[in-house]
Amino acid sequence: MSAIKGYVIKNDIRLFLLFNKDIQNKVLDRFMLILTRLFDTPVVFIFALGAYLLSTYTGHTFGFKLALLLCVSEGITHLIKVIVSRSRPFVSLSEALFEFVPPKDMYSFPSGHTCAAFTYALVFSMFLPTFKILWLSIAALVGVSRVYLGYHYPTDVIIGACIPILMKSILMMNGWL
Repeated sequence: MSAIKGYVIKNDIRLFLLFNKDIQNKVLDRFMLILTRLFDTPVVFIFALGAYLLSTYTGHTFGFKLALLLCVSEGITHLIKVIVSRSRPFVSLSEALFEFVPPKDMYSFPSGHTCAAFTYALVFSMFLPTFKILWLSIAALVGVSRVYLGYHYPTDVIIGACIPILMKSILMMNGWL
């Protein structure tokens, strides 16, 4: 089991450095910083609350589903962060590049921004399925931005994406979504 863990950690660091160090450039720096800020916690929750409070009847359904999936997924994500307590890459790796705004919390695993982005993508896909590929692509780019900016390892992002996917399935099976 420790051989598998060592393999995962080694490749996690290797992929992290590819995105964080090897492809760095000024255009991507700016793009990734803007993209990642769209999913900062206050923005995410204000939009979800606004969607719920200010919408027509159909919007209330959208807002309710968004708020429910967001609260459940983000709650689980933050609980796991505290339990696992994995340091962020820019803290753990001396070779990591980090020239951006430091995050508000110290823990890396799993990615809350990626969780929020995939939550939005999944709910938007329920209401506008024609653009499902677009929503999921944006969410995936948010995950890439988190690694690029030095906030997360790739496994943080992968698990951050999986949590809302799993929670959506559970909530739908129980008729809550």
